[in-house]
Amino acid sequence: MPYGQVVTGPPGSGKTTYCHGLSQYLTLLNRSTHLINFDPGCDPTTFMSETVNITFDIRSVVDLTNVMEKGWGPNGGLQWCFEYIAHNADEVMKRIKSQVIKAERDKISNMPEPAKSTLEHYTD
Repeated sequence: MPYGQVVTGPPGSGKTTYCHGLSQYLTLLNRSTHLINFDPGCDPTTFMSETVNITFDIRSVVDLTNVMEKGWGPNGGLQWCFEYIAHNADEVMKRIKSQVIKAERDKISNMPEPAKSTLEHYTD
């Protein structure tokens, strides 16, 4: 039976480090994992070893760097990204399902705190 965790928190709180450590631990236990990055401003590969496989990266849908190049600042850019994700939830879920849901594995996800409040806003 697969299990999952959603890790949220403010910038710099250790979400990516925690996910990396948990993925390494589960690998030692011979458990397969999926790491899902929901932070459009974070490149988790810069913090993780080559042994960690990132199954889905939200930056394949919307990337904060590209949004900021259009004139948005970092905070406004993140808000724009989260609103884009919320308004295109069907597309995002389709992409996640195509890469993750079909496999019987553990899932680890890394989500910044502002995304939680934005997604809750659009799901009420």
